[in-house]
Amino acid sequence: MIRMMNISDGKRIGKNRTGNPSMSVGAPGYAGGMLMGLLAKGSEPFNSAGMTSFMNGYAGDRTFEYHGYGMVASNVVDKISEALKLQLEKVL
Repeated sequence: MIRMMNISDGKRIGKNRTGNPSMSVGAPGYAGGMLMGLLAKGSEPFNSAGMTSFMNGYAGDRTFEYHGYGMVASNVVDKISEALKLQLEKVL
């Protein structure tokens, strides 16, 4: 199965290959919180959207490894710090 999320600001296109079908359950409001937090810190909207998409999908993938299709949104939240650490290691 090919899965990809495209992000665009009208000039650039970002691609994210993280995430899985089990993430369609629950209301991932935490992704909106991550996005708003990055924007509030001054991150560029395109980069903020890309980081949020990656972190959400990465956390969902790690959660799926443990919970399978029985995962819920709160399980994903537990893996966001792992995704954030991975992102920060790329830029620091």
